[in-house]
Amino acid sequence: MSQRHLCPVWVGYLLANPIRTLFQNPEKILGPHLTAGMWVLDIGSAMGFFSLPAARLVGPIGRVVCVDLQQKMLDALLRRASRVQLRGRIEARVCGSECLGIADLHDRIDMALLIAVIHEIADPSRCFAEVHDSLRAGGHVLFAEPRGHVAEETFGASLAAAERAGLRKIGSLRIPWSRAALLEKGGCLEPDGERIGSWGGRAEGVAGVAAPGKAGPCPRTLVGGLQPEPGLRGTPMPVIP
Repeated sequence: MSQRHLCPVWVGYLLANPIRTLFQNPEKILGPHLTAGMWVLDIGSAMGFFSLPAARLVGPIGRVVCVDLQQKMLDALLRRASRVQLRGRIEARVCGSECLGIADLHDRIDMALLIAVIHEIADPSRCFAEVHDSLRAGGHVLFAEPRGHVAEETFGASLAAAERAGLRKIGSLRIPWSRAALLEKGGCLEPDGERIGSWGGRAEGVAGVAAPGKAGPCPRTLVGGLQPEPGLRGTPMPVIP
């Protein structure tokens, strides 16, 4: 996953400041979408402003996989998780410059968080495709971008890229200072517009990532947290109209 702009580590401390909860309360934002036992993928997690509340919501049998480009961000996240006794529910991964390194999570994730990160990525289509592959059938994505950085037209273009990767918009979300939508996993599109696979199922014949024409799986680096356990699944999530 190559980046357009790398967020400085010192900004990560500002983003994780509790004062932010006064206008963006992560538990209120995530609460309607997460239940005990779910597996959550947080892309661009930084120091865990959304990751730690997600870990509380999914409970002790749930899992939150946090992916970030910067080791220092994840180190801070894990320290914060340890202080609030959530370390055992968090897995932190450093992603590479070309891909997320989540191929091993194929069909395991119940909810992915793409919050204030897509506008910093040079290849959003690749990111959406890898997230699509990680989601179970009927899995969801909470996609949000900051209004101050992302124009409505740009957000629309990102939604179109998500659609091509097999993530269709099923509803809009109200998050302060953000443009936000709930996406659902479906089939992905060929370059000519033909859909591969059906809504609610994985596209056939595509390994590693779901989008056609993209590169295959790439290695990942574990910073900390538990390894995924075979057979552990999240609870089904109701579709929000």
